Amino acid sequence: MYGKDIVSTLQAKAAAKGFAQLVFYLEACESGSIFEGTLPANIKVYATTAANADESSWGCYCPGRTQGPPTEYNTCLGDLYSVAWMENTDALGRKETLETQFTDVKNRVSQNGTFEQGSHVMQYGELDFDGEAIDLFIGDTKAVSNSLPTHYGAGVISNRDANLVYLGLKHPKRLIETLARRAEIDAHMLALASRLTNKAHHVMTTVAHGVTEDWECYKANVEAYETTCGRLGDYGMKHGRTLANLCNEGVSAKEAKEAMVSICA
Repeated sequence: MYGKDIVSTLQAKAAAKGFAQLVFYLEACESGSIFEGTLPANIKVYATTAANADESSWGCYCPGRTQGPPTEYNTCLGDLYSVAWMENTDALGRKETLETQFTDVKNRVSQNGTFEQGSHVMQYGELDFDGEAIDLFIGDTKAVSNSLPTHYGAGVISNRDANLVYLGLKHPKRLIETLARRAEIDAHMLALASRLTNKAHHVMTTVAHGVTEDWECYKANVEAYETTCGRLGDYGMKHGRTLANLCNEGVSAKEAKEAMVSICA
């Protein structure tokens, strides 16, 4: 998914009177990058994301962790942000507003603001209607539980690493291959940033406001990398910032692709 495409779709739907107000929950690593600097505040769309533009989201109900799944499951069963807002809705039902839910979920996902584990839950778009009740947007939600966890302690894991838990338990050989592929992607990106700029660390780590200035260049870089060097996958998408920043630094998609061909050959 690309932020510009999602926002363009929402703008078109708003212009066509496809909704009066719309609430958008987005679970993904660096999910804030979809809406940061892109979502207008005047199209009646309120969005909340699992993370900001610069961090992984987190998985929960993972094997070997506190509050793990039943023994027959070898993978994480949920994403912390998604589980948090859905369990919040189950527990409190029609009683709370969008803003109250956002605050509760933000505190739970951040381990009550400590960020010992967890991410920054964010808000974007039009915030004027976040005082409205959540059941206006997701139906008649009578509470089904009075129990709501406040945190998961050691029970969560970065979504970048969630598949490693499963591979470590069931497929050790594939785990080794996966870790090797991760190292290869890291090496590709370092070589790419070093070859095309004189500030590789900045290009690989900085997430500027708006994240992406040239979406077509960014898309071309992603497609060129996956065609030339292999799939980025869940782990490799963290390097989206590198590919976006190359564009922001004035490196053309053509120059980037030529470098990728050389590096990955």
